[in-house]
Amino acid sequence: MDSNEEIVKKLNQGTPHIHEIGLDSLLKFHVGKNLKIQTTSSKSNSDVYILCVQTPIDDNNEPILEYLNSATEYVANNLSPNNLVIIRSTVPIGTTRNNIIPILENSSGLDSNSDFYVASAPERTLAGKALKEIRELPQIIAGFNSPSSQLANGIFTKLTPSIINVDSLEEAELIKLMDNTFRDMIFAYSNQIALLADNYGIDTSKLIQAANEGYPRNNIPKPSPGVGGICLKKDPHILISSSKNTGYIPKLTELARHINESMSDHIIKKIERFSQSQNKDVSKLKIFVVGFAFKGNPETSDTRQSSTLDVTNKLSKISNNVFGYDPVVTETQINSFNVKSISIEEGFKNADCVLIMNNHDSYSKWDVYSLLSKTNQPCMFFDGWSLFGRKMIEKIEYVDYQTI
Repeated sequence: MDSNEEIVKKLNQGTPHIHEIGLDSLLKFHVGKNLKIQTTSSKSNSDVYILCVQTPIDDNNEPILEYLNSATEYVANNLSPNNLVIIRSTVPIGTTRNNIIPILENSSGLDSNSDFYVASAPERTLAGKALKEIRELPQIIAGFNSPSSQLANGIFTKLTPSIINVDSLEEAELIKLMDNTFRDMIFAYSNQIALLADNYGIDTSKLIQAANEGYPRNNIPKPSPGVGGICLKKDPHILISSSKNTGYIPKLTELARHINESMSDHIIKKIERFSQSQNKDVSKLKIFVVGFAFKGNPETSDTRQSSTLDVTNKLSKISNNVFGYDPVVTETQINSFNVKSISIEEGFKNADCVLIMNNHDSYSKWDVYSLLSKTNQPCMFFDGWSLFGRKMIEKIEYVDYQTI
């Protein structure tokens, strides 16, 4: 069920509106059989309602609950005695108890203590591997009461071999925020080291590889051009907001997010330094940006909160000569970002700067020497994920190799 009629139409035709490995064949097999897709303008007589509504943040990094509230209102208007409502969305701590349940009760006239059931079961899958992980990862479940937990357990045991029950709705909500905030912080550590190492002319990826090798207490991740995506970029702010509501400021989480959000400025400065070193006006440079999905591996078409867009939004203020390519994201979508969609070959041709912004596997199949031979000389090649390596690219005299 979705409020977007165009999405519902496509899904009923067996066409997913997102790129997710395995989804296309599953949808085609089930739609019209045991899968019915409808808009929220239609009535529902379901026994179980699962809310998977997005919870974005506003310009002040505060969570927006409007979409979730609207979906909850729809469920409440269709709610019957003994129905179960499961919340999968990532929410501020206390949202299920203090926001969702009151809406359900007030609009339905039913009592959550006796008439219907509520559980929190946060979604924790990885985009690109969601269908695989939903069958493999442990599912966190917390019920409003014991019967709610038991009913939710009965549903998810059909999907995953492992259920982890926690004692309160708030615990389940916080676990989801912990997961993504922890990852954001460890990536921030690597990016912090990258900013430091760059000042000493040290290759951070090489440095981290040496530090990790044969040393069991280290598992330092590679630095990146920024930590993006709808979850890792948003959820730390939801945790920060929840924490501040209690009077505690989570400074470590705030600083980690600041570091990761600053990486786009670091990349822009590299372009500006290259431009100055060549006595060229940065607005005249041809800049070819590769990788618009927030990650390349596992592949996805999701560009929401992509770190690439942080860079291209800033580039668009100083240049009208920005071109782009992504192996999954459509040309139409790339063009909508004020970037001219172009092929790989055309992008490299006469380019002054080439930016590799995500880590899609297809890049490893490039004849990178041939592609770089088509660029202007000199050319800055920004290898954001160190996919090609300094030794490999620096063999080309006219290429200024850069990485995080």
